[in-house]
Amino acid sequence: MKKSFEELNNKMIDIFVNEKWIIKEMYQQINEHLTPDFSVEDWLTLHEKAIHGDLLSMQMLIGLWKRKVYPYLKPEIKKIVQEDN
Repeated sequence: MKKSFEELNNKMIDIFVNEKWIIKEMYQQINEHLTPDFSVEDWLTLHEKAIHGDLLSMQMLIGLWKRKVYPYLKPEIKKIVQEDN
């Protein structure tokens, strides 16, 4: 059964709040290896605004992810991401 947008958004907010250290570590690695011009704080701020409903931030986060991160993910990680969609 598909979850509603609200359920998914609430889960994303919960993960962001309770597991922020994991997300921060992920963005640290992305910053170091893929986006030296976009800081960890930039990623975290954009992520937080996006999950709290800022549509422009959502678009920017998705766009940056697709252009700067997704192409460099290992095939097995891409498979997991595709299965979740």
